[in-house]
Amino acid sequence: LKIGKVLREEGRHGDPRSPEARWWAGEGEGARAMPYVGVLFEILKAETLPGEKIRVAGANPELGAWDPRGVTDIPTSEADLLLLKTGSLRYPNWSMSAPAWIKFGEEVEEEREELKQAPEGSLDSDGLSTTDSLDSDSLDKTPEAVLGDGKTMDIRYKFIKDMRQLGGGGLFGFQWESKISNRRVALPLEPGSIWLVSSQSWDSD
Repeated sequence: LKIGKVLREEGRHGDPRSPEARWWAGEGEGARAMPYVGVLFEILKAETLPGEKIRVAGANPELGAWDPRGVTDIPTSEADLLLLKTGSLRYPNWSMSAPAWIKFGEEVEEEREELKQAPEGSLDSDGLSTTDSLDSDSLDKTPEAVLGDGKTMDIRYKFIKDMRQLGGGGLFGFQWESKISNRRVALPLEPGSIWLVSSQSWDSD
């Protein structure tokens, strides 16, 4: 797992960040400080069959709250941010085309605590097993070099193969990474910052 801070070429007065990132940081006309961090997910090797796509899902509401169908409380066009993209020259590399803006604060911490306390092997309302998504005891620790001395936001996530175009309906149209525990990364709490989170391969640490 590798993470890196993304700097945009756009920006005024020598600021390398995009206008969007500066707005989220509370800078610029009409902006106000908001506790959001932008995250771009990438997987370097995920082999798929024609019609299959790669998505990301995680514990945060902005990552679908472990629902592989994506975020339901935002417009469809924005929910597609959780769909990674590839191309003939990039395959089997998949990556997000725009960052998912994740809010950090009490609501995220409370939700994560509820997930930790859920009974082992529980099922959600759609019958999807959440055992692996709730298990945090075996997760690898993020390197200290990544954590630094400041406060961080803990993000748990997994990649999913979306096979609905092949005829799978509902939750049966998704294949989760099953050989590994939840992926985990800790990102510095820098409002308006954008981070690239790069994983090596599908279903492998």
